[in-house]
Amino acid sequence: MSLRPTASVWIRGDSLALANWLADAGVLAVSIHAIGAPVPWHALLLVYGSAAIVGSRGITPGGVGLVEGTLCVGLVGAGLHVGQALASILL
Repeated sequence: MSLRPTASVWIRGDSLALANWLADAGVLAVSIHAIGAPVPWHALLLVYGSAAIVGSRGITPGGVGLVEGTLCVGLVGAGLHVGQALASILL
């Protein structure tokens, strides 16, 4: 017996995955705003996407440490101070 999803099942699954990814990036934006830092809208999805890719590589369980480090480096590169980047990531 094999499982062969229809195109509508694939589209629905992909849509839900994209919504989840965008919601996670939105939470990062809200965390940055909550600490009083300006949200780097021009780089937010790139920074979050880079961290998601690093976390999916599986070097550490769940990407612990690597995701946070990637987010911190990306946010500092986008213009936040180190303290603001760390605080928003830990929040």
